[in-house]
Amino acid sequence: MKIEEKKRIAQNLSERFSKAAVVIVTDYKGLDVTSINDLRRKLRQEEVEFQVAKNSLLIRASQETDVALIKDTFKGPQRCSHELWRSRSSPAKILTEFAKENKVFEIKVGVMDGKILDANTIKALSVPAVARSSVRHLCLYSEQCTNRICADVGRNSQKVAECLAGPKRPKRSSLI
Repeated sequence: MKIEEKKRIAQNLSERFSKAAVVIVTDYKGLDVTSINDLRRKLRQEEVEFQVAKNSLLIRASQETDVALIKDTFKGPQRCSHELWRSRSSPAKILTEFAKENKVFEIKVGVMDGKILDANTIKALSVPAVARSSVRHLCLYSEQCTNRICADVGRNSQKVAECLAGPKRPKRSSLI
C-alpha cells in the first residue's frame, strides 16, 4: 500500500472517529468468513460501521480524537465498530449478542464521550435504557422499604426485643 493511500485511509478513519458517538474495538481472531459476514449484515441493518484496518493506521487515525485514549490496545487482529448517527447502545447490543453466540469473538474496549469503556461496561450498554431505569427504580424502592423497616424497628426496639425474646413464662415456685 502506498503512503498516499495510507494517509487517505487514516484521514477517513479519523473523520469517522471524530463523528462517532461510540467506538468499540473487538478481536475477531478465529471467526470464519460466514460468521463475520453475518455480523457485518446485522451491524449494517442498524447503520453501524464495522471497519478493519492495520493497527498502525488505527493509531494514526486516532490522533486528536477520543479514540487516542485506547490506542495502546491496537495490537493483533481487530475490528473497530463505530456508531455515527443512531443510538449508542445498538453496536453494544449487536456485538454483545454476537459474542454470546460466538465464543471466539471478544469485545475488547471502547470509547464514548471521552471515557474508556471496558468490556463489562459495553455489555451493560447493550441493555436498553428502559430496563436499566426499571432496575434503578426497583433498587430505590427496595432501599426505601428497607429504610422504613429499620426506622420502624428503631422506634419500636423495646417491642421488637420482647418479640424476639419470646413469651414471658410465669416464675415457678419451688415447693419442697
